[in-house]
Parts: sequence; C-alpha cells; structure tokens
Amino acid sequence: MHPRLINFSRSLSVEQKGAMAHTFLMVLKADDASLNLKMYNYIYDQFESIGFGIKSKYMQEYKTNDLAYSYTKINSLSIDQKRWFAISLHGMMYEIGIKPSFKHIQYYLALGQQTSNPYIK
Repeated sequence: MHPRLINFSRSLSVEQKGAMAHTFLMVLKADDASLNLKMYNYIYDQFESIGFGIKSKYMQEYKTNDLAYSYTKINSLSIDQKRWFAISLHGMMYEIGIKPSFKHIQYYLALGQQTSNPYIK
C-alpha cells in the first residue's frame, strides 16, 4: 500500500469509514431496479484500499443506523478526507463505464448537500 494511502487510512476513524461506506451503499441502492455489480465491486475495492471491509461486522451496525448519523460523521471529515470521498464517489458514478440512473444522480447530489461536501457537484 502506498505510504500516503496508509497515512490517509490512519487519519480516518472506523466510524468515519463506516459512515462513508454506508452512504456509498445508499447511492448504489438508490435504484432498486438496477443494483450494479460493477459499482459494488468499485466500492469494495475503494474501501479495501483504506483498510475497511464493507463486509465487516462493523457494517452490520450501519444497517440499523439512520443516514443522519452517517451524515454527521461525514461532516466531521477534514477537507482532504472530503476530497477523497468525493473523488471516489464520483468515480463510482461516472468513471467505471456505467451510466448512472436518474435516482443514482439524485442520491449523489443530495449526499453532497447533506454532507456539506464542496467537491460533490
């Protein structure tokens, strides 16, 4: 793993990583009609790269948490952490060769507003 990625991973709490993964999955599942395996694999790889498994026991807790808790945790991210979050989310939406649905885009934009992320537009 690249040293910068190691340092970045260490700068995030388990709760922040879980909140980010929770909201990624929320966007992924926005369109129930088209759950996309390529998007899921992208999310899986992104979070594995920062040492957080989206299949971890910790993620089971997020299934019962409301989104407000996740938004609060994401709002506490530093500007560099918000940038990584936005770049990764944008990659899932627009850079893996999948056309996102209208619902995916709506959830993506709403997530940017709810988390006060200046990089999500």
